[in-house]
Amino acid sequence: MLENHVVSRTVDGILESSNRLPDLYAILLSNITTTVEGSTKLLQVGDPLMGFYITKLLSLFTLNIQPSTLETTEEGEKKDRYAWIAGIFNNVTQVAEGRQLFLDPKRGGEGGIIIKQLLPYLEHPNFIRRQGIYGTIRNCLFESISHETLLTNDTLLTNLCLPLRGSELFSQEDKEGMLPSLIAPKTRETSHLILSICVDSLLLLSATKMGRETMRAKKVYPILREYDKEETHDSIKMNVFNLVNVLVGLDENPHLNINVNPSSIVTSQLDISTQPSNEVECTTTTTTTTTI
Repeated sequence: MLENHVVSRTVDGILESSNRLPDLYAILLSNITTTVEGSTKLLQVGDPLMGFYITKLLSLFTLNIQPSTLETTEEGEKKDRYAWIAGIFNNVTQVAEGRQLFLDPKRGGEGGIIIKQLLPYLEHPNFIRRQGIYGTIRNCLFESISHETLLTNDTLLTNLCLPLRGSELFSQEDKEGMLPSLIAPKTRETSHLILSICVDSLLLLSATKMGRETMRAKKVYPILREYDKEETHDSIKMNVFNLVNVLVGLDENPHLNINVNPSSIVTSQLDISTQPSNEVECTTTTTTTTTI
């Protein structure tokens, strides 16, 4: 049993401006929220003030994003004391109440829903920030009802595909309709964890017809095709294969049976989650042999 005061005191330790070790408190809270009990207490589920702690942490996280504002260590490195808040967000969105909070249009204020406010940190130089926010986005994509809102512009899809983009040159046919930021060659992300999360996220987007149609229209397939040639991890390659099966087969050939349920494939990532609240559309039962 987690004592009621533990979470509140840990949050206070992060928020207290005179505290010289907020990162240690953030790491502690990140550990606490790896359990359902810890996450629900931080979310304040059932409390009239539900979301208050998250709002405070979000404000602190978003105020400390530029390298120029970061403290410099004795070794001359920039110390991001609030980066671990991203891991906390990743943890709390592994429960349904957390995902709903981050997707609630009433919670985001002028900046839009919370999850959209976090999109700029997908290109942040701090790996802990990027990893945590990529995980948070993947978790929220289990709520398939949110896909339409998240795909109202190209920002999310662009940021999910950028880590997969490498130095390959595309044909004119491939580039036609492709997201502008993905046309020029890039340096591919080196973290297999982030690459895996991006593939998972795209797979979750394929659970809805809008997600599939958007990815086809924006030419995600050429990105996946070239990325698959370089990827060496079998588990990631299998999810790329599953994603391509859905993009190439489903909708265009209604008689094609596909053994892909995006939510069930990625569910292993939600270690502490209650079940996602929305059913996905792809639930067919036999495999195909699509060539990537």
